[in-house]
Amino acid sequence: MPFPDDEYISIASNSLIHEELSYDHNLLKVEFQTLFDSITHEQKNIFDRIMMVVQQNKGGVFFVYGYGGTGGRTAHSRIHVPINLNEDSTCYMDPGTDKAQLLEKTRLIIWDEAPMANKHGFQALDSVLRLTKNLRLTKGRPSSDVEETKLFAKWLLDICEGNVGGPNDGVATIDIPDDLLIKDPVDPLSKLFDFVYPDILPNYEKQHYFQDRAILAPTNEIVDEINDNLLKFFPGDEVE
Repeated sequence: MPFPDDEYISIASNSLIHEELSYDHNLLKVEFQTLFDSITHEQKNIFDRIMMVVQQNKGGVFFVYGYGGTGGRTAHSRIHVPINLNEDSTCYMDPGTDKAQLLEKTRLIIWDEAPMANKHGFQALDSVLRLTKNLRLTKGRPSSDVEETKLFAKWLLDICEGNVGGPNDGVATIDIPDDLLIKDPVDPLSKLFDFVYPDILPNYEKQHYFQDRAILAPTNEIVDEINDNLLKFFPGDEVE
């Protein structure tokens, strides 16, 4: 006999999910069509925008200002928004619980009377988790290079967050550290190839040689220039 689906069993025993799904599809379909046929052009635009995000699983937060309607459950009880809110608040709930499983299945949350809520409540629901450790820079590196790698990672992060080069107004001049510069004015690409692809001829046919190496370029023109010059190293005729 095949094993039963664990997720199906879990949902079947979850009273919260069962409660939310216990509605008459046919009745709601008729009610929806009646209401949809009577909405204004403004309301339809809002409906279409929200439903497009829901159907495409993009996620988003929409504030709709309108007339009073009906309420539901409080955000504190359903999604665990803290009573005492601050900028570091999060909506915490234990994984695997009925409420956690309910939210995993939820595609749309309608929050009534949103302007009455504290802004930190929305931030707690829609918080962004930050990763500050660049594993690509530390993977496979000897321990002696760890500190240097951390400084390089911090420099990259500072550039991304606009903390380098003066005010973050969209235009900045950034000084590149000397140890990252190629100072050969005659043939800088060859120096770059020597650094990124050392001993390329004895190794270019090896399966994993290129997997740990890459050259990033700001424009397609520079990409083409790098590719054309790099291909000259390889024996044989060029074939497209």
